[in-house]
Amino acid sequence: MDTQRLDDIAEIDRIDMLKIDIQGGELKVFQHGRTKLAQTAVIQTEVAFLPYYQGQPTFGDIQSEMAAQGFIAHKLAEVSPHVLGYPRDLAPGLGLPKSQVTVLDVIFLRNPIYMAALEDEVLRHMALLADAVLGSYDLVLRCLAELLGRGLVTRGDVDRYTTVLRGEVF
Repeated sequence: MDTQRLDDIAEIDRIDMLKIDIQGGELKVFQHGRTKLAQTAVIQTEVAFLPYYQGQPTFGDIQSEMAAQGFIAHKLAEVSPHVLGYPRDLAPGLGLPKSQVTVLDVIFLRNPIYMAALEDEVLRHMALLADAVLGSYDLVLRCLAELLGRGLVTRGDVDRYTTVLRGEVF
């Protein structure tokens, strides 16, 4: 199969959110997509705690690359545990719960400590994604505080949002 570096795909102008699960190839995409990912607000990616494939990067490898690009791990989207292998004749029919995390989906986002450095559009998109996709309402409020400070939203906008969060009708 022919592949192309993310940074070389001319049809992609801007990425607001990238969701990726390509069986161990994620790190290479991130390494060869630094230009396209420079203004990305959110990335959801599968990471391995226990590699399935030879040479597959682990969570630490992915996290290091994401940090180098200005992202932090924000939350876990999905965890896939498996039963640790043991001889079945030791405890036949026991049906033990799955305890070993093997892979998980991690949400990375632009580091909110440096939110003042984000472009207005990245900040707006991060707020929208935090609300509609991530359910990270504290992040929405952090984004709104920054947008308020820039004069891009009003205190009334923030108050209306918090009213919706409280479940009140206005």
